Amino acid sequence: MITLSNGLQTLKDGAIEFGPSGLMATRRGIRKNIPTHHMHMIHDQSVVGLNATGNQSIFGRSFVLDGSRLYRYEMVVLMTKSTGATSSQFQTGFGGTAVINKMTRCGDGVLLSSAADINTSNNVTPFMIFATESNLMINTGYDTPTTLAIQKFMWREQGLIEITTGGTLIPQYSLSVAPGGNFTTQPGSYFSIFPLAESGTRTQGVII
Repeated sequence: MITLSNGLQTLKDGAIEFGPSGLMATRRGIRKNIPTHHMHMIHDQSVVGLNATGNQSIFGRSFVLDGSRLYRYEMVVLMTKSTGATSSQFQTGFGGTAVINKMTRCGDGVLLSSAADINTSNNVTPFMIFATESNLMINTGYDTPTTLAIQKFMWREQGLIEITTGGTLIPQYSLSVAPGGNFTTQPGSYFSIFPLAESGTRTQGVII
C-alpha cells in the first residue's frame, strides 16, 4: 500500500510512501529513497570531434546523476575517421563532476578498415577494470596504436558505477596523439544508465 500524506509515517517494513525527496520504502526498519530515474539517449546526428589529444565527449551531452546511488550503464558506439595516418591509441573513459566510489567496466569491440571488411589484426582487446576512485577520470585503452587513415571503430561497454556525490557524467574518449584527422560519433550510437539501489547495496531481492 502506498501512503499519501504530508509527513512520513512510523517506520513499518513493506511500507511505500511519498516523502520529501520522492518515493520511499521501508525494509528491515530502514527507510530509503526508491531510485526510479532511467536515462537513455539514442543519437540521431553526428558528433564531430577534434584532431587533438585530451578528453573529448562521445555524445556531446552529459547525464546528471544523484549521489549515494549505484548505477548500471550500457553503451554501443560507432566512431569513424576518414583522414590522418599518424599512429595513435584510442581510449575511453568518463568525465564530469560526479564523484565515484567504485566502478566496474567491461567491454569489447572491433576496428573496421572499410565498410565491408573487418581488420582482424586490429580487433579491440576486451578489457575489465575494477577500481576505487575519487573521480570519474578513468581511461582504459581499447586497441593498440594504428596508422590506418580510414577507421570505423565500434564497441560496446557495460558496467556498474557507485556514486558518492551527485553531478554530471560524461562518456568520453581520448587520443594518445593527434592522428591527423578527427573522429565522428555516428547516428545510432546510444547510452543508457539507470539506478539499481542505494550506494553500498550488495544484494537485492531474494537470494538464497
